[in-house]
Amino acid sequence: MAERMVTVVGKGQTPELVDGPGWSRPGLDVAAGRYPLSVERHVGRMVDHLVPGVTTLTPHARYYALHGLVAAQADAEDLTVPAAQTLLRRAEVALAAVSFAHHPQALEWLPRAHGVDALARRLHSGTVTMSEAEVPGKNGYVGNSWGFWAPYAGSEVALGVLGTGPMPVPGPRLDAAALRAGLDGLLELAAEDTLNVDDLVPFGDRLCVCVGGEHPDGAWLANLMCEPGAQAEAGSRSATRRQTIQLLARVVVTHPVRYFTRDIGQVLAFGDFLTTDPVTSGIDAAGAWRGVVLRNYSVGAWRRLWSWLVEQVDGLVSIEEVADCFAAELPDVTVDAFLSSLPATQSTAGTPMPAEHDLRWGG
Repeated sequence: MAERMVTVVGKGQTPELVDGPGWSRPGLDVAAGRYPLSVERHVGRMVDHLVPGVTTLTPHARYYALHGLVAAQADAEDLTVPAAQTLLRRAEVALAAVSFAHHPQALEWLPRAHGVDALARRLHSGTVTMSEAEVPGKNGYVGNSWGFWAPYAGSEVALGVLGTGPMPVPGPRLDAAALRAGLDGLLELAAEDTLNVDDLVPFGDRLCVCVGGEHPDGAWLANLMCEPGAQAEAGSRSATRRQTIQLLARVVVTHPVRYFTRDIGQVLAFGDFLTTDPVTSGIDAAGAWRGVVLRNYSVGAWRRLWSWLVEQVDGLVSIEEVADCFAAELPDVTVDAFLSSLPATQSTAGTPMPAEHDLRWGG
């Protein structure tokens, strides 16, 4: 982000120059997230509490299995760290190539396998040379020497798929037999010098990222996530994760869901489904999820307002001028009249209504 000199002046105050955004230190070496409003972290903490082991950076269940398989293989062969890195990258390239062969066009309901976009030219040409594709860097499928392991590593350790260490190592809950059966053939493809996309089509029904739920590795991961029959203490991380999965599954069964995040979020946030449905009404985590989604709407509103205000600051601008710009965008009525003109946010029964959602998507 290009920095600019910004001056904000309060009434009766001496102007103070701020070189760049005031909420972050200057320099490209700062890798931490930017939270200028200090309202985003709460949502992240609650999600981690309600569904530990899953993040926005772990969209594909099959990578939990792939990394577990690599850990099992590296342990069995006593691989060095560089050798384990190579095995992991080649396995991820193979999974991406098979997934592309199975679905050359992107699916609406599932993101593409990791690395497919970077491999697009090779995949569309019909041939992937493994020694070129797996090398980390701008010419390979990924820049990181550990491929896409980093986004999944914390979740995999939390779930017991992997143990801690400088490379993937088997965790206490890794089932190597299930992973080898579910991903049968993947390591052999990873060892090939060249992958021909047309030849990978028959592997799609077994190894594509979209079919994990139908194979032993999917059953293993489902049991790991849901822990059926486990006597998890109420309020524990495993109990809330199981409740979350039960809640999401119930919404999918009872509602039309095309775009998961968008459609599920609306059901969780608005209406009386959570309190009237015979299943969701007994899920303690349902109310917490409603709070998380509504909080996310609030965070989004504050971020949009903040973004608009920042755009009004250009050079020497007083606080009063920024406030005047904001006031000028509002209708010329009293605050009470303005609030009265907005749609209702609650039904007569007290359940939340999608007022902000409807306004946001209504142009």
